[in-house]
Amino acid sequence: MMVRVLIGSALCLGSSLSLAESTSSYRIQARIVDAERLIGQPELQVEAGRAASISVDGDGPDSYTLQLTLNELDGGQLLDIQTDLRTASGRVQPQIGVRPGQPARVAQGTVVMELTVTPVTTVR
Repeated sequence: MMVRVLIGSALCLGSSLSLAESTSSYRIQARIVDAERLIGQPELQVEAGRAASISVDGDGPDSYTLQLTLNELDGGQLLDIQTDLRTASGRVQPQIGVRPGQPARVAQGTVVMELTVTPVTTVR
């Protein structure tokens, strides 16, 4: 199985985050379950308003592609996330409204996706 991350506005997390000036970047922790099997727990750093995606290639049941776009509402107090998730069981495209730091859960058919979004602060 090969993991492919498309980095347009998505940056894989690996560096430490320091507290300072707020930006419109967010860390998204996802948990993807298909047919009662955990198939992925990707973490992405995304910029508001820009598309990001991650893909795990293969023919097996653990392959998936997740594309998402996060938009800030109410000054970042509410986040609108448009998602497109493709798994071995099919495709789901939920639009999710979340508050920063609070988990959200969407289930459709045999696919369950949980997201937690937190703001990223960086030094400029």
